[in-house]
Amino acid sequence: MKHSNNSLSQSGATGLTVLLILMLVIIGVLGTVLWMRTTDRNAAPVTANADHPIPTENAAPTRPAGDGLPRADETTQYPLDDFGAGIAQIDIFFIDINGDGHRDKITRTRVENGTDHYSDKYTIELRGGPGGAFIDITPPDFETIIGAECALQKLQFIFRPTFRVVKVSRPWRQSWITPTLATKTVYSMTGDRLIESSRDPIKEICDVSDLL
Repeated sequence: MKHSNNSLSQSGATGLTVLLILMLVIIGVLGTVLWMRTTDRNAAPVTANADHPIPTENAAPTRPAGDGLPRADETTQYPLDDFGAGIAQIDIFFIDINGDGHRDKITRTRVENGTDHYSDKYTIELRGGPGGAFIDITPPDFETIIGAECALQKLQFIFRPTFRVVKVSRPWRQSWITPTLATKTVYSMTGDRLIESSRDPIKEICDVSDLL
C-alpha cells in the first residue's frame, strides 16, 4: 500500500510539473505576441527621398493623388492604427512658385480613415520670412475629399505659364453617389498671396475628378 501511495504521489507531482511548464510556455508565447504588436504600433516613421526610396514592405497602399504635383523631394510614411486610420504619408515638394528664385514648399498629407474614403491635405509656404523661414499662404479648405465611388473635392496644381491651383468641389447630399452642382474655383498668385481669382458653377456630377 505504501508503494502504491508513493507511486500516486510521484505521478501527481509529475503531472503538476508538466502543467507548470505548459503554463510558462503559454505565458511566454502571449508575451512575445503582445510585445510584437506594441513594437509594430510604435514603429518609427519611414523617410525617403530620391536617393533613398522607401522599402516596398513599409509602403502604404498606393492611391495616386492625380493633383499635378511632380515626384516628391521628401516622403515620410507612418504606421496606421488598428483600424487602418491616421496620417499615412507626408510628401514635401520644393518648388519656386512665385518666380523669385527661391524654392518654396508644398506639403501633401494623406489621411486615411480605415475605409475606402480618404483625404489629402495641402499646405503651401513661401520662403521669404526672417532668415529664410517659410510663410504659410494656404487658402482655406485646401484638401481633397475622396469617396469609394466619387470624389467630392479635388485640387489640380498648375505651374506654367504661372502658378495657380484649380479646385473643383461639390456638396454632399443624401449619399456619396448623389450628383450635386460642382463649382470650379481658381487660385492665383498676387504678389506673395495665393488668392481666389474666379469661381464658376459647372454642372451636377458625381465624381468631380471627371472635371479636371
